[in-house]
Amino acid sequence: SVARRSRRDSARRMAPRSNAVPQSTDIKCMSLHTIPVQRQMSGGAAILGAFGCTFVLAPACSIRVPAEDSVLLHAFAQANELSIVIESEFQARGDCWEMVRPKLSADASRVYDEDNAGGASRISEALSMEVLARVLGAHLVSTELELSYWPANGPMTDFAIEARGVVLGVSVTRAFAFRSDKDATATPSAVMSAEQAEALLRKKLNGVIQSSSTCYSEKWQKQVLHVWASSAADVSALQRAFELLGPEVASNSLVLITLCCNLPELFSEKGSARGSRRTAAVKGLKDDEHIRILEQSDPVRRSRGHFNGDCGADVATAVGFSHCQTVRVCQDDWIIP
Repeated sequence: SVARRSRRDSARRMAPRSNAVPQSTDIKCMSLHTIPVQRQMSGGAAILGAFGCTFVLAPACSIRVPAEDSVLLHAFAQANELSIVIESEFQARGDCWEMVRPKLSADASRVYDEDNAGGASRISEALSMEVLARVLGAHLVSTELELSYWPANGPMTDFAIEARGVVLGVSVTRAFAFRSDKDATATPSAVMSAEQAEALLRKKLNGVIQSSSTCYSEKWQKQVLHVWASSAADVSALQRAFELLGPEVASNSLVLITLCCNLPELFSEKGSARGSRRTAAVKGLKDDEHIRILEQSDPVRRSRGHFNGDCGADVATAVGFSHCQTVRVCQDDWIIP
């Protein structure tokens, strides 16, 4: 009994004080008085370990990641030629987006404030940057319109980050199934079907592969596909769907599925709220600089001063082809030997 009292007294002395932990964490099923591990981070955030999970407490949100998944997330973000699906949970510290928005980190605010390629994705992309900054310690490298592609008419990556010296592309999507009735096409149904979950992952991961191969302004070896889910059932459906994908689709991607149940604007955001879609350039249209360069590289440009556009000019001799057969060509034709 004396030994038991001694261990109990030691446990009381080692237990963290309640005022040493940030208040109002909004994390379900979590007693702050029983947290054995606490680490302070920059930006007013703290990382706590308890109940087999890692909790990140930040001004704008609370994030829960299973402890094993937290380790795998950091490892697979650095490893090449490996794919994995990671589960997490996000709780906004505010009743609406307007309350959360001022608390975001600087990089997440930049993702939200700067123009993107269009669509209803500003909130989801900003919160994705917030999650990756808090969980991975990532920093924003390039926003969507700062990334360049060739060809330029394919899938695009939402932004690029740097985590522990490694550049990662990030593509963000939201997972919900729409009801079939025309009056409720903008309202997500309760649960995604297995077919819908697999179709979403297959489409987005194929886009990840293509955008990784066509982006030339930033080179990364791995992309993060960040999927926001509105229910635990959708999370389970997505996890099962990922297991059905072949290696040619999963490729080298890290799929992060994040459950969020207390921020309706994340899933109800409309594209018209802050429309700034880029005006698509007319295909084949060339600006003045492009035309000037083309003219300088024209192999028959020196001959044009001799015939002033006359379609009957003898240009073969004019450009110095001594062994060519003299032919009659128009201004924009090639010289034929």
